[in-house]
Amino acid sequence: MSQNPSIERTLEEATIFHILGNDRRREVILQATQNGTVSVSELAQHIAEKEASGETTADELYKSVYVSLQQTHLPKLSEKEVVDYDSETKTIRPGARLDEVEVYINRGRLRGSGFSVPFAVSVVGLVVTVGVVLGLPGLAQFDVGLWGILVLLLVVVSLAVTPARLQRLL
Repeated sequence: MSQNPSIERTLEEATIFHILGNDRRREVILQATQNGTVSVSELAQHIAEKEASGETTADELYKSVYVSLQQTHLPKLSEKEVVDYDSETKTIRPGARLDEVEVYINRGRLRGSGFSVPFAVSVVGLVVTVGVVLGLPGLAQFDVGLWGILVLLLVVVSLAVTPARLQRLL
């Protein structure tokens, strides 16, 4: 029985967890999500700076990071279509399956913080709803039912739209 090529298979969770099991691969995914196309050199420098400690400098780590990206991590991510790796131009860009992996490490998070977008929408919605119910000035004119529906809709949208999807839409 042949498979229909128009049906898109998704990555299995075990594969996703294997991909995310390495700090460097997670950083590649984050950089592809946030920056789109990135050179391997810039990526290696960024990762080396993150990994540098008091004992080693980013310059000392750079070559090791660069080689491991090219020989191990980028081919693996490219094979699974998480990133598109161009070995000739030495660049990566988001792959067709980036969203499937990115959602596990970046779901609803504001970049650079641990604050969840759905949580923030929920808190603001709760505060305004309480204000509407109590008839606080400036909020009393809102219909509580309509406001509740709007807040729930915003929570659902904030859960459904990952940063990678949003970047592609814009």
